[in-house]
Amino acid sequence: MFCLSKIFVADTFLVSLRVLEFSLSVVFLGLIGYTNSTFNDEKTNFALATAAISLFYIIDLYASVIFFNKYIVTIFAAFWENSLVLLWMCTFFVTAKHWGSKSCSNIYDSKKCKTAQASIAFAAVEFFLFLWTALVFDFQIIAAIITDSSKAADIFKSNRSLSIKYNRLHGCSLINLISDKSVEDLEGSPIEELETSHLSSGSVHNDIDPEPKL
Repeated sequence: MFCLSKIFVADTFLVSLRVLEFSLSVVFLGLIGYTNSTFNDEKTNFALATAAISLFYIIDLYASVIFFNKYIVTIFAAFWENSLVLLWMCTFFVTAKHWGSKSCSNIYDSKKCKTAQASIAFAAVEFFLFLWTALVFDFQIIAAIITDSSKAADIFKSNRSLSIKYNRLHGCSLINLISDKSVEDLEGSPIEELETSHLSSGSVHNDIDPEPKL
């Protein structure tokens, strides 16, 4: 069970989820956009907006973790991660109620009606995908920050002030900056000074000629 849980938070699995989130958002946007060209109403417009926001968020997320990682504020990322879960949940219920109960044979444009009904399944899948990445984000980032510092207010601080950064592959976990420091960054540390003094004392002893034997 422990190994299975590790798979579900592994980098490869989370990257796959991000790729699916983006790809299915594109597909859903195309389906609902095709439907909306004829059945232009508030419900299809809401679904259209959800897909567009999802695409914008994923693009913005990768741009942020790659180029502006140290400026990310966790509370803002958490807001969008969890908001998208609610948006897709609402989108699924709205599209299912609006199109799922209709008979497309009684509608003059049955092809677009069937396209709208097909989009219901994509909305459900998107909900579960964003739910999973949001849960991983909450446990791997928010819970980790609060546990490490014992201060919930730290989620309002930037990554730079906390000396952390997000995983660039998916943005669902943390990478401590200390793991990226080079050997030069450790110069002047107590360990390095101790080693230097030890070597220096060793060289002094080596320079002293041994006493001549009688």
